Amino acid sequence: MSEQRTIAIMNQQAGVGKTTTCLHLGRALAALNQSCLMVDLCPDASLSKQLGLDAEPGIAETMMGAPQPEPTMINSQLSALPAGQQLEQIEQLSGLANGRKLSKLLSEFSGQTSFILLDCPDSAGMLNANALLAADEILIPVTPQQNAWQGLAQMMPVMRRLRGLNRAPLFWLMLNAVPDEPKIIQAYCDMLGQYFKASVLRTVIYDFSQHKPDAQTERYKTLATDVLYGRTM
Repeated sequence: MSEQRTIAIMNQQAGVGKTTTCLHLGRALAALNQSCLMVDLCPDASLSKQLGLDAEPGIAETMMGAPQPEPTMINSQLSALPAGQQLEQIEQLSGLANGRKLSKLLSEFSGQTSFILLDCPDSAGMLNANALLAADEILIPVTPQQNAWQGLAQMMPVMRRLRGLNRAPLFWLMLNAVPDEPKIIQAYCDMLGQYFKASVLRTVIYDFSQHKPDAQTERYKTLATDVLYGRTM
């Protein structure tokens, strides 16, 4: 198995498609024969609910000291750890030791899966701190809405603090839920390219209300290939 990669899917604004990205990217990586574990770190447990796992004990209980549950298999290449019932309590903790709980737990999966995808909350609390200290890479979905760009701006001081802790994870940006209009896409690509050269993933994820489900599946497979090989615009 190639080196395991842990990717935190993060933006400190709601409504930018973090959970949707985690779910579809995980499925696409699995379709490309990459083993993938999805971890739900959101107190609202949106990913867990979409997978039908919201009533199960999960990562929250483990971070509070309970035994690690076995991941639920979604298919032969894709598994998930649900949120559990106590993530909101973890969000209220403080201290660097509490910020490293997740990385210690995920070390148990070393060598067992190619990718770990962390579905992160839209906050700056302890759950995101755990994700940042556990991740090798950060994937930031950005939509055309202004609040998504504000969330991206809020991430930059976070990246600087990580460097202060001798951590410098790679970070990727993805254009998400964009109208399928070449001029709009080009405008956003140009804007991001001014500040984040070589970090914007090549595949644009469209507003799929305009597309059939099979088109959505193919776009995420292409995005998964971008992630696999670091393909940028």
